[in-house]
Amino acid sequence: MIQNDKQVKAGQDKPIHSINLVSRANMDISGVREVLSFDDAGAVISTVDGEMTVEGSGIKIGELNTKDGCVTLGGRIDAIYYSEETPERKRSGLRKLFG
Repeated sequence: MIQNDKQVKAGQDKPIHSINLVSRANMDISGVREVLSFDDAGAVISTVDGEMTVEGSGIKIGELNTKDGCVTLGGRIDAIYYSEETPERKRSGLRKLFG
């Protein structure tokens, strides 16, 4: 089940990010800002909780709804992980160096 990106966590302004993985083959993701890269071996997705990488084989985008911030992936999902820094932190660090 994909939750609408416009829903927010109780007491917070930020939209909800969630994943639902069924049998390592079908994945629903909410709280998506944009798909940064994609091929049959995986996807890198910017979410409200940071950059998420999905690795596997035969990966396909089944649905991409940028208005609601939802993405559906299919294929074999082998790994899901998040980067240590969110895009906001990376940008603010660069501003300190150059600005």
